[in-house]
Amino acid sequence: MQTFINQAGVRLTYEMTGEGDPVVFIHPPAMGRASFRHLLNDPGALKVIAMDGRGHGGSSTGTGEFTMETWCHDLVQLLDHLAVERIVVCGYSSGGMTALTFALMYPERCKGLVLLGGFPDVNSVLLREEFRLGLLVTAGEHMRLLAEVLAKAHTKDPDLYQEIKETALSANVELVHQLYLEQKGTNLIEKLPFIDAPIWLVYGKRDKYVHSYLADFYFHATQARIHPIMIDKVGHQIPTKKSEALRMILERVQQQVKQFHNDVL
Repeated sequence: MQTFINQAGVRLTYEMTGEGDPVVFIHPPAMGRASFRHLLNDPGALKVIAMDGRGHGGSSTGTGEFTMETWCHDLVQLLDHLAVERIVVCGYSSGGMTALTFALMYPERCKGLVLLGGFPDVNSVLLREEFRLGLLVTAGEHMRLLAEVLAKAHTKDPDLYQEIKETALSANVELVHQLYLEQKGTNLIEKLPFIDAPIWLVYGKRDKYVHSYLADFYFHATQARIHPIMIDKVGHQIPTKKSEALRMILERVQQQVKQFHNDVL
């Protein structure tokens, strides 16, 4: 784990492993960089960067509200700190909304987007219910329940189970609640036409309640090249349950990104 202090004096923790072109990972509420532990431990031919959002993991809370825009400001400052110019951004679950926000705010820094079980808004019945429960749990400060649910859903590995659980338990409940609330009320569909970076939509075949979002991306992200990928024998928890398949996909993404930009040039 490494740390840096941003311009607002917020301490942000991150891990960076591997060599090559960087992929930066964005986690969903409460989970922190533990979401990507397998990839951090075995990056393959990738440079993997995962930062804890404010109030998650070892990152401090700062002052004011924690929004996706704040997260993107923090992330671009980390990239400047690391002298990294352009990246592939990989957002997991609702972290995909933050990844989309980054591509809209900093298009010159984004070479491509990879969304793992991603969606531009919360409009399916199951997603709305998940966010409703997340808001109820965090409003009541029942983080122990959320920590158990997240850890159990993502892994049977005892070490990773414990890391996910401890990360969620240590998260700042107010900031987690803010993030759930903002993402639940955000609709990025009307902004998809402004994204011109290529987008890889990676879904588990069993994750059927988000498959419908493919149509939204195809219909609205008219400037982007859309690449759908389905992974067998997994639902939503791709980073923890299908990390090897994901690593191979990301290595291929980096090759395709290079080809895409060569074609543009």
